[in-house]
This record gives sequence, C-alpha cells and structure tokens, in this order.
Amino acid sequence: MNLMEFKAELEQLEIPIQYQAFSVGQAPELPYLIFYENDSDNVFADNHNYYDVLNVSCELYADEKDIELETKLQKLLYDLEIEYNSTETFIDSENMYMKSYDVVITFDSLADVKEKEVDKSNL
Repeated sequence: MNLMEFKAELEQLEIPIQYQAFSVGQAPELPYLIFYENDSDNVFADNHNYYDVLNVSCELYADEKDIELETKLQKLLYDLEIEYNSTETFIDSENMYMKSYDVVITFDSLADVKEKEVDKSNL
C-alpha cells in the first residue's frame, strides 16, 4: 500500500483528510485528519529496494475526545494490518484535541511503478 492507497482507505472515516496541512485559513470544521510521511526504513540489498517501509503520522483533530471516531480509525488500521502506536494531547492555543497515530506502511519495491503513471494530485 502506498500513500495514495492509504489516503483512499482513510476516506472511509468520512471526515476531511489532507496530506501535511490544509492551506492557511482553509481548515474545515472539526474533526479532521492530517497525515504525512515522517521517514522510511526500506529493506534493500544488492542495489535494490525489496520493500519500502514508510513511517507515517496520522493526526486526528477534534473539539472533544471522540472515542467513537478513534475506535473507527483503530479498527481500520487493524483491518488493514497496519501497525501503530498513539499519543494524545490537548492543544490549548487551538482549544482542540489531537490524537496522533504513528503507523508503518509496507509495500513491495517501487520497481513495478515504472509501468504506471503515478497521480499525486489526490494527496
């Protein structure tokens, strides 16, 4: 699963989702989710990447603790067999909660992507 496929799965939450950040002044009403790639831990040998391993953060923002939405996201990650850890904080300056999920997305090497045209406009 790559980032575009991951975003498509996240859309099952039926809340606004954006890569990295919404444009200034364009953030929707809460709740919403921001996701972004932190780094990678790819598996490679003999000048080839065999598996790409992306470490991705998913930040769920809400005006109050939303256990139902958190559970829905956790079930989605579980069903997709995606490993995650989470932390939670209250952002005083914004008067909102942020539940952050650090997830690991693994997929086969990008070698087969050469055959496809990659559309990044959906990120």
